[in-house]
Amino acid sequence: MNESDDNFEFSELSLEVAAAELSIALAELDSQPSMPQTLRSKLDQLASDHIAATRARRQEASADSYRFQSPVAVSDDLAAAPSATTQGAGGLNGWIPPKVLPFVRTLSTLAAAACILVGVGIFYYSVSQSPMAKRDALAARAGSADGVVIWSWTAWTKEADARATSASGDVVWDTSEQSGYMTFAGLPPIDADSEVYQLWIIDADRPGEHPVDGGTFTASGTSPVIVPFHARVKVGRPAAFAVTIEKPGGAVVSDQKRKLTIAAPPRS
Repeated sequence: MNESDDNFEFSELSLEVAAAELSIALAELDSQPSMPQTLRSKLDQLASDHIAATRARRQEASADSYRFQSPVAVSDDLAAAPSATTQGAGGLNGWIPPKVLPFVRTLSTLAAAACILVGVGIFYYSVSQSPMAKRDALAARAGSADGVVIWSWTAWTKEADARATSASGDVVWDTSEQSGYMTFAGLPPIDADSEVYQLWIIDADRPGEHPVDGGTFTASGTSPVIVPFHARVKVGRPAAFAVTIEKPGGAVVSDQKRKLTIAAPPRS
């Protein structure tokens, strides 16, 4: 085997490594959230291009190893220079020595593979940082970590707002972080110009005191909605979470005239 064949085999190995990395990345995606179809199509196309390129380069390798054509001298007449699309003696085959050409092609393929892998990494990093992913990670700790609870929303037993019947979902809370996530489906529509939802946290360590403000938010529709929140005042032991409808900007102390839903520990 001559030196040119060694170079070709090295380039083929590099291409195989790139293809293997792409295959591993795709295999690991099965347990992850769905990838956009356009991104998956690009990965599939890159793999197909690699297979086709490998076969073509194997056929060209022996011919390229014995062929070298000196670059055409550049003159004022640019038309005399070989075109990038010229086949055979022109293009890359005419400008780059056969020993170097496989490496140039390999670098191009590896660069394309790297760009795709970086794109996949960015996509899944953004997914992992989404409110839904963070909420699910916190919910998985409920029951096994101190101060982490997950309670379902239920209707108020009395004096609830007439629009409160359709709301469902849950609240996940972490006492150590003084924050959590509310999940809602089927929240009743409100007039955004005159109404907002407001979260209240009832603290068992503050008997007789007003609930802690958990912030205001707006959301509607039948699709699930994830709402991150933080307690405005430190909460020791949450006894319940409640949502009311208030005026824009929220209330310092709710008059509780428009109670919407409440989440509390399930009765044993």
